[in-house]
Amino acid sequence: VDKAPEKPFAAGDLNTSAAVGVGDEVFGGARMGKFFDRAVTVSSVRISGQVNTPRKAMLGGEGMFNSLGLPVYNSEGKLVGISSIILPNADEMEGMQGGMSGMRDMMAGAIIPAKDIAEATKNALENAAKAPAEEPKEEPAAETKPAEAPAKPE
Repeated sequence: VDKAPEKPFAAGDLNTSAAVGVGDEVFGGARMGKFFDRAVTVSSVRISGQVNTPRKAMLGGEGMFNSLGLPVYNSEGKLVGISSIILPNADEMEGMQGGMSGMRDMMAGAIIPAKDIAEATKNALENAAKAPAEEPKEEPAAETKPAEAPAKPE
């Protein structure tokens, strides 16, 4: 972006998100790579399950959106959440058995509900406001040596 737009970009309100349940169809949009002229694509999946730990999320099942971190909408165009991936902690990853098939059972394409993201953001902003500002640490100046003259040919 070279300059600010004349009219601010539209933003989705995370506090007015739609709830979805198992079996509901949801949609996500993305852009393809430069090779494909950055064409816009829309994909859909049905919510195949829900987890509550390590956090509440809806699972997208096979064909989960291929772009993470993007908004997901219901069939009425209302924001549902943000596509993400849930990975196990380091201990669980270390003990993983079964190669790629084992990995499939250890991670999941997920949709984090928009209202949960809004709540986490609110809490983070409140905590940041309470925390004292840290003084920037000065890095010690790097020791510089004068450049050596090239060796004279003999």
